[in-house]
Amino acid sequence: GRCRARLVVAATLAAELRRAILLEVGLTCSAGVSVSKLLAKLVASWRKPDMQTVFLPTPKALSELLPDALPVQRIPGIGFAFTQRCNELGIATIGDYAAVCELPQASSQRSALCKAFDDK
Repeated sequence: GRCRARLVVAATLAAELRRAILLEVGLTCSAGVSVSKLLAKLVASWRKPDMQTVFLPTPKALSELLPDALPVQRIPGIGFAFTQRCNELGIATIGDYAAVCELPQASSQRSALCKAFDDK
């Protein structure tokens, strides 16, 4: 649908930018294209050097990109202080995060942390 069409346009733009960088500066670069900046950053490293990855976030693809065992601090934009807050609440991995945020009885502190994580 529309999401796929937007990804095609974005992938075309990314390819043009990568080509322009090569021609003007003489350097290769990789690119990630997805529905959010976070997902694009995560997939940009999949096909280095000098390639690009287009990522449509299906449930299966997301579970491969963000496996339950992935440490929270490996997510781009998650810094030391946020990681410490997660650890204080017993959240060390993506799986921990998902389990805590899906609980209807999550404490207000955990709910706020889940919202903050989503905003990243």
